[in-house]
Amino acid sequence: MNDTVNIVFFDGRSIPKKTKIECSTNEFYQTIFSKIKVTYPSVTFNLLPEAEYYKKPVGESVVTIKIRIAAYHAGFGTDISAAIGIVGGQFSTMIIPKGQWNAVTGYYVQIFREGKNVIKEISNLASRPNIWGYKSARTALNETYDKSNQEMLFFLEQEFMK
Repeated sequence: MNDTVNIVFFDGRSIPKKTKIECSTNEFYQTIFSKIKVTYPSVTFNLLPEAEYYKKPVGESVVTIKIRIAAYHAGFGTDISAAIGIVGGQFSTMIIPKGQWNAVTGYYVQIFREGKNVIKEISNLASRPNIWGYKSARTALNETYDKSNQEMLFFLEQEFMK
């Protein structure tokens, strides 16, 4: 693995103005960036500004990781039992249980290395009964967040060990 890796994040979530969010975009970036740095302490990571996300990575000798936050939401499923969305440019369907808190965390991760681009879409969905109210939503959201981060870190490790 290279000694220096560039990381750039992009928050691709669509968040209505009156929606309660668990953390700001910057807090989200910093938390994930810290997890990656702790997981790979022998690597120097450069956090690039979000404006760099849609630019081409600099040079083939520099590894660049682009992480797009596609989803980090929890909501109560009252009337909707099925949903259709676009994940990675393709339509996808899922069942959302009625009368439960439903949460989803999703990332779109790209690794640019030696002129190659490797892509991984990561998403996890969890549902919890409304026993504890919003605490149930937070529990479901934390579960999806932890699973998504584990998958992302395993993906990074798998790619760096090649």
